[in-house]
Amino acid sequence: MKSFFEKNNLLQPTLHYMKSFENNDKLTNFVQGELWKEKIQLYPNKIVLPYFLYIDDFEINNPLGSHLTKHSICNIYYSFPALPIEESKLENVFYGAVTKSRDLKNQWNINANDKNVIVSVHFISGLVIGDNLGLNSFLNLNKSFSCNFFCRFCRASEEDTLKLSSEKNELIRTAANYEIDALINANFGVAKNSQLNSIPSFHVVNNYYADVMHDLFKGICHYNFCHIIDYFISMKYFDLDTLKDRKQNFEYGPTEIDNISSKIEPHHLKKPK
Repeated sequence: MKSFFEKNNLLQPTLHYMKSFENNDKLTNFVQGELWKEKIQLYPNKIVLPYFLYIDDFEINNPLGSHLTKHSICNIYYSFPALPIEESKLENVFYGAVTKSRDLKNQWNINANDKNVIVSVHFISGLVIGDNLGLNSFLNLNKSFSCNFFCRFCRASEEDTLKLSSEKNELIRTAANYEIDALINANFGVAKNSQLNSIPSFHVVNNYYADVMHDLFKGICHYNFCHIIDYFISMKYFDLDTLKDRKQNFEYGPTEIDNISSKIEPHHLKKPK
């Protein structure tokens, strides 16, 4: 972290970029949120920059059955959400560590510019992000999403989640009920107390990050669009062959042409996940 900001002389541009959000009413960056404002209260009159940890679990050797997670590997990356927008590049997502999934307060003095001005900068954890399985594993929550209490944000049971249409404050996870849950062996979804809670600026229950790819794009959106398309076809607005033809011949452009989805077949619509 220290060498990255020194080598690229990014400290002042980053601080200037963060300051530009102070009078912006539109929520477009993590540093504008209430969570970040709570975190920096621990460091009054200090220069504080957030970083994100990204957790990615993947399986090697393609094992089956009881050996399904035997060779699961966890990659850990980190990035800085407050970098100026022109520095939002893949090369600025850094590889932090690799570990077996089952094995699962920083401060530096930074040379701020070419005039050898030294300032103290605190890097504090903003969020731990990743897919649902990776996060639940890394944060010591239930790894099974078919269990009774699977949500990172609340203590609603599986039966409750099928009926709830609005938030219930009494079900939200808090530091207090988390400590209780950690003592009773995952009855409410907490496998054990996470070591990350020892970081002053972090607690599992305040890690407000949702897996947008699996929850929305491959989850709710996929499920809903299967029913929507099936309904439109049944109402004879178009047929499946027409949709497939339009999709196949759409002008995706040079960037997305190699990343188009597979053809839609009838069985895809009848059995949405």
